[in-house]
Amino acid sequence: MYREALGISRKFAGNDNPDTLYVMEKLNLSLEAQGKWPEAEAGRREELAAWEKRAGDDATDTISALDRLGTDLDSQGKRSEAEMVRRKALAAWRKRSGNEEPVTLYAMARLGSTLEGEHKWSEAEALYREELSVWGKKGANEERHPMYVLRTLGLVLEAESRNARKPRIFLSLFPGLQGDVELSAGTFSRGH
Repeated sequence: MYREALGISRKFAGNDNPDTLYVMEKLNLSLEAQGKWPEAEAGRREELAAWEKRAGDDATDTISALDRLGTDLDSQGKRSEAEMVRRKALAAWRKRSGNEEPVTLYAMARLGSTLEGEHKWSEAEALYREELSVWGKKGANEERHPMYVLRTLGLVLEAESRNARKPRIFLSLFPGLQGDVELSAGTFSRGH
């Protein structure tokens, strides 16, 4: 369906028309959902090039396409390239939106995940700690994402065999959370 819509949109609106690019995005998301990562990557690269040409490197749609390309690469195990793309996306989000906007914080989490996949534990840990610190300053104790980051940071610390440094210090950033989270030996296992 999206392939047909993309063909029609290209024919009548052109390759770099925003409507065409949004249909291309939907097609790429559909390919990702089907696990067709190489096709999604190729489509995402085309989408990214078109957004760069149309809107420039610092446009929201361009950065979003770059960020999603990182996902396509990471999902294929192309971690080194994914890291490079995700670093570029994070830098662009920081420049465009600042360090405290959710879009930037989520980009930090995605880069942290890629770094974990590369066993770059210290770098991943630093990103997760920075992200948690910002969420804490924002008073995001009602958000689910900081809890995910907290759990992920625990997994990173366990992977580094530094269990004595579990992120207890971050609980103070989320008032009222102490009673809701038990930091026992298995708290951060992937089974939870």
